[in-house]
Amino acid sequence: TSAEAQLTRNLFTSAELGFNLFDNLDTLKLNSDSVLPHVRSDIKQYLQQGRTGLTRLQVDYLSNIGSSWYGRASAGLFESMFGGISGELLYRPFAKRWAVGFELNRVRQRDYDQRFRFRNYEVTTGHLDLYYRWPFYNLQTQLSVGQYLASDRGATLTISRQFDGGATVGVFATKTNVSAAQFGEGSFDKSFFVS
Repeated sequence: TSAEAQLTRNLFTSAELGFNLFDNLDTLKLNSDSVLPHVRSDIKQYLQQGRTGLTRLQVDYLSNIGSSWYGRASAGLFESMFGGISGELLYRPFAKRWAVGFELNRVRQRDYDQRFRFRNYEVTTGHLDLYYRWPFYNLQTQLSVGQYLASDRGATLTISRQFDGGATVGVFATKTNVSAAQFGEGSFDKSFFVS
């Protein structure tokens, strides 16, 4: 379950709780043998120990800081595995199909039970983001170039379509300087999403 509240004109807070009604996660046995920092590969521990937990709790300050310039500052538990502080600067010219942004994050890995404790892994991530909204089918393209959670560097290309009812469907692919041998099965990250 989730909730959002606008505290002032520019200040927002949001929270999300996860409740597990039934699962068979105890049957998961295999631990990760990744040689990279375990930024996502300890999913088994998060699923088993965080069955009921605080998935997200964050505060965001959004502001129009000049003509076509926008800013965001955030702090909190951003998702089930990481929390910290984040900032973003976005240049979005009026009536144009493109925008460019830069985001910087300092995050720490959350404990497996998804409460308020943290693990020792801490990292800085940041990306230069280029956006383009196509003149047909409500298609949007985003190219992000920068540093990821495992301190690897590379780029992510996302293509999505927003439908009139509010649903968004898309695909993305990420390739970084991690070799296919280190990354493991699939050699790079790619997926589709619906929101």
